[in-house]
Amino acid sequence: MSLGADALLLVALCSMTSWLWHRRRQRTKGNKQPALPTQKDEAMQALRPNAVLCQGARPGRPAQDWLIERVQQPSRGAPIARWCQLDGGSEAQQALLLVLADPSIAAEQRVWLLEHVPPEQRPITAGIEPAREIVHAERTYTQHVDWRGLVRSQPSRGHDDHQDCRVVLYQSSGPYRLAWLKQADSDAWYAGHEHTLAELDILPASG
Repeated sequence: MSLGADALLLVALCSMTSWLWHRRRQRTKGNKQPALPTQKDEAMQALRPNAVLCQGARPGRPAQDWLIERVQQPSRGAPIARWCQLDGGSEAQQALLLVLADPSIAAEQRVWLLEHVPPEQRPITAGIEPAREIVHAERTYTQHVDWRGLVRSQPSRGHDDHQDCRVVLYQSSGPYRLAWLKQADSDAWYAGHEHTLAELDILPASG
């Protein structure tokens, strides 16, 4: 009789231990710590007004720094996650940093760093619809995407600063890129290259 009771008690203890172990595993899974921000996430967060974007010297080009004047975020479905309007110190040194919308989390963040094209060098005369294929600086570009939608400035959360925008992106061989940007009654052309965000340095905005 005593042996039977001891056996029953042992079975009950084993069952209780197994149940507690499984319960603890379930609780641990539910309290999993959030993933730490990646270097790519930190770089994206550093793209704020008054931050400084730096590009190192290249063959035939000195190093260049730009102040991020404005950051804008397009509505959902745009080929661009956000773009930064850059000030290089003069009207001739205005530029854009276009951060491409990339569904691949593991991929390196691709960006287009484009400098303002002077009016006399515009690929297409003002008022003419951008063509599917154009030539700029003796290089042929093919239209990659034509997007129209709404954008809003960051970090503003207001609902009254949305504005209509149109962006036409062009690609050529290698890293050469071209973009036409129209907002309100003004439009401009920008030309440059594709990079990864890791190739550029960002000095965070103070404060």
